[in-house]
Amino acid sequence: MKKLPRTKIIRNPSFPKTRMQQPIALPIKKRWKPLCGDAKHWRVGIFSPIIASRKEVVEFEQHDCPELFMLIEGALTLVVIENGVERQIRLKKNVPVLVTAPHAGFCPNGSHTGKAFVVERDEFDTMYRSKEDWTSRQKKGAQRHA
Repeated sequence: MKKLPRTKIIRNPSFPKTRMQQPIALPIKKRWKPLCGDAKHWRVGIFSPIIASRKEVVEFEQHDCPELFMLIEGALTLVVIENGVERQIRLKKNVPVLVTAPHAGFCPNGSHTGKAFVVERDEFDTMYRSKEDWTSRQKKGAQRHA
């Protein structure tokens, strides 16, 4: 596991070159795989967590832009932290969920048994932190605004 907290900066092109008007192969047993995109605008990819339970979640990530998740196969649960409180979102097939909060995900039926189609910007920064770090930061921020 990489050291926390950390920041990752994504800049374009952040996706592979793709042949137009041709089927794109979906990745097998990969946590995250960008598929294609429009430089300086958006990219899409497949998210399929290796972890199978909330207990295995070690880090949460947050982009500086929204991210859309839509379940396309199996079962996948997102774990988000809002206002210092953790909650789980069981994705439903073909129902998009827009996420701006710190988040992580797991496949409750086993490693890589669920896949979500993800849409996000082509350029963004991501912060990775532990649950404890996110919850304490959000609670402190809420107290300052109260």
